[in-house]
Amino acid sequence: MREPGEGGVVSDPTEVLNSLDDDLDRIELWTTALSSFQHPAPLYQPNTARAAERLMVTCDNAFPLGGVVRGAFESQPFIVVTLAFGLGWLLGRTRRWL
Repeated sequence: MREPGEGGVVSDPTEVLNSLDDDLDRIELWTTALSSFQHPAPLYQPNTARAAERLMVTCDNAFPLGGVVRGAFESQPFIVVTLAFGLGWLLGRTRRWL
């Protein structure tokens, strides 16, 4: 901070105006920053019914692989067994563990 002057005439008015402009910029910055603290943050109240609803929506939208395999095995069992045998044979030929 600057020392207060002795009450004389300012020798360079542009320096005083520049420092005044800098001070006003700082004041504007601080008032903008502190204005966000005027209102308290809203309280967080989790809604368990909504959370359960969101969970059910995601479970319903998941790909039902078990249902697809069960339906394919019930409608076309020979094709499913042939595909499983071919996949097993292919994995056996690569001689790699999964």
